[in-house]
Amino acid sequence: MIKLPSESKFPFPTLMMIEQASGKISKTLLYPAVIDAMRITPEQLAVEFDENTTRRGPKVINRIDFALSNLKAIDALDNPERSVWAITEEGRKLLQAGENAVLDALRERKRKSS
Repeated sequence: MIKLPSESKFPFPTLMMIEQASGKISKTLLYPAVIDAMRITPEQLAVEFDENTTRRGPKVINRIDFALSNLKAIDALDNPERSVWAITEEGRKLLQAGENAVLDALRERKRKSS
């Protein structure tokens, strides 16, 4: 079985790649940037959801999408137009504070929504 990075490993590099793209990027350019930054192998990228699930496609892409949604929920990102993501001032602050600050903000949001 091919091991994938956990979902918690995706938000920080996702935020970092958006910032490096002048703060705004389309998903079609973001996916390969995050995949490269995380050193995802072709074998990892090829891992897809089982046929008996409602989800389709590569799990890595799903985890990037999940990171985007969660980062938007903590006001670190905005998507000003379809399939385009932009970093917010809050996102820049979290990025400067480091990966643990991003994960703490995500955990806090999850705790409050439970």
